[in-house]
Amino acid sequence: MTVKLDSVKLLICFLLLSGSAIAQEDELSAPLIFGVNESPPFHITQGDQVNSGFCDVLVETIKAELPDTDQVIRKMPHGRIRTIMKREGSMCFPCMINRTSYNPNYYFSKTTHLYAPHGIITRASLAKDITERYGNPVSLEKLLAESELRFAQPVGRRYGDIQHLIDEHLVGTKHHKQVYGELALYNLLAMILINRVDFTIDYEMMIQSYQRNAGAQKSKEALSFIPIKEYEGKVIRGAVGCSNNKWGKNATQLIDKAINDIRRNKDFQQSLDYWLGTDRPKLNELTTK
Repeated sequence: MTVKLDSVKLLICFLLLSGSAIAQEDELSAPLIFGVNESPPFHITQGDQVNSGFCDVLVETIKAELPDTDQVIRKMPHGRIRTIMKREGSMCFPCMINRTSYNPNYYFSKTTHLYAPHGIITRASLAKDITERYGNPVSLEKLLAESELRFAQPVGRRYGDIQHLIDEHLVGTKHHKQVYGELALYNLLAMILINRVDFTIDYEMMIQSYQRNAGAQKSKEALSFIPIKEYEGKVIRGAVGCSNNKWGKNATQLIDKAINDIRRNKDFQQSLDYWLGTDRPKLNELTTK
């Protein structure tokens, strides 16, 4: 009888210890690590508006809503961040397009905010020719398949559900150019204005961000935004993306515990209004996931 009781006690102890180990495994075993890079208006790491990008504010919001969680912010090039995450290092990227065909293997938080979809940014004088030939909204597939226009993008930039069209028609051709550096987008917008390239694809807010930048060059030309037909009626979901490992899974689950407070945070909402505009798409019962 004593032997049986001792066996039962040992079994109970084993189950308790196992449960404790499992619970510890499900917890975040290290600080919440965010990789950021200079990419206004997402992240601003220098100048008069330092730390005022809406993704900077998102990181601060997560910190405020998860006060018991240690956080580390690491500034590094975008390519380095992607390499760490792809190799399953412990890192999160604060503003990532949620679950597209080219990043299905990351862990994602629930949607933090919405964007109006990407469109074409070009010179005002060229915008008229593009819309007359390819429509407004423009048929991106037709434009890329038929035109000889020169396209530029920041290195590492990806475009959600239309990325496959860029891969198919532009990447590897003489009409495709990648721009390097911390202010790559601002630099290529300047290149559009001086006729070194013809267009890029990005959010409409990037024009206003460029115009607000103290270093934006003055030009007789203006930048124009043309909606893309393939994105008509859609919105783009922003979320926190984390490495495809146990740490990344735990990190996104931790963020999701506070997701409603993060979404409603006054400072975060004001930052989104400032950069994306008060007419931006907003989360509601139909779009919340």
